[in-house]
Amino acid sequence: MGWIQPDTVVSVQGFGTFSAVQRMVVPQGAKEGVLGGFAGGYPPIFLQTCIPGTSEMLLIALR
Repeated sequence: MGWIQPDTVVSVQGFGTFSAVQRMVVPQGAKEGVLGGFAGGYPPIFLQTCIPGTSEMLLIALR
């Protein structure tokens, strides 16, 4: 799959250029607190997308 991997450089229009530092798959129904330990705490920006054909989403932390 062509997912963004750690160390991938990502440009977010209007926000700047970041490096992907961590990925996490989150199952449906996960509590909001699951982000507390993600990438050392709440990252300055993260991408979120649904994973087609599943009930999960993918989070990618950017720094």
